Amino acid sequence: MAPNLNEDDIAVIHLKSKRPIDGKVFAVNFDGEGVIKRLVYDYKRWFLYSDNPDQNRYRPQEASMAPNFIIGQVVAAQKFNL
Repeated sequence: MAPNLNEDDIAVIHLKSKRPIDGKVFAVNFDGEGVIKRLVYDYKRWFLYSDNPDQNRYRPQEASMAPNFIIGQVVAAQKFNL
């Protein structure tokens, strides 16, 4: 999600906010791994997008929307610089 969110940054996740919202950032369970991605609704399907401008390397992935797929909505983030 760089440049908006980097590996060492802190994200606050609202665990009760599990309804997908187009264009908002969520923590999701993607193939058993917890990731933070932007949800985009397009062609009557949900996709996971990275904010990284290198869309060739970080291609959108279709979201399964299986039960427990959405962990929660990211409601705040803090840059953490060492």
